[in-house]
Amino acid sequence: MKTAIKPNQSTKPLLQSLSVAMTSALLLGVTALPSKAIMVVLVGTTPGKPFLPTLDPTNPNGFSFVGIPIVQGQTFFFDPDVAVGYDYAVTGGPLFASVLIPGPLPNGDSNFTLELPGGVGSFPLTAGTSFDLLSYNTMGFSSFRISGIDTMEMLDPTNPFAFVTGLSFTSGGTVNVTQNPIVVNIPEPSSLLSFGLLGLVFGMKKLKK
Repeated sequence: MKTAIKPNQSTKPLLQSLSVAMTSALLLGVTALPSKAIMVVLVGTTPGKPFLPTLDPTNPNGFSFVGIPIVQGQTFFFDPDVAVGYDYAVTGGPLFASVLIPGPLPNGDSNFTLELPGGVGSFPLTAGTSFDLLSYNTMGFSSFRISGIDTMEMLDPTNPFAFVTGLSFTSGGTVNVTQNPIVVNIPEPSSLLSFGLLGLVFGMKKLKK
């Protein structure tokens, strides 16, 4: 004889947690859950596990995040390769509602510039502080730029967690986002060393004359 187990006050929170975890996992395409709901870390929901870009032949010079499932009011994290700034744009779906750089970069840079389109202006963007875009346009923004990343950071382009960005949106659904880098040419450290040695040799030759 099988006996059905009815939820009581002690089991309800666990069942609710499992329900939320399973719903979120299904929303973000996760098919397997660990045995304990508190261990679930969903892709895109933490700076340590951001959404990564997909190859997009229509955007060869940038990074595309296509068909990303989102929930209104929740911040999701995106990460491309390396640059000194980025242009962000929504190419389909809800608009940007807020932007967050979760923490300082490896060498300590934590102050950036947020540039909003349409003559709205440029504003300081500090790592760890969410910037509310809706306070400048209640409809949200389809694009913006983050600039002012210190070139001395010399971020490794092979590091998939180089510049994680937290974004929230004006409504739920799915969204397509592009993140195109602003690149400057900086000599490699070995090139700088060679240039310095060349100057030293040239100076020594002048002294010998």
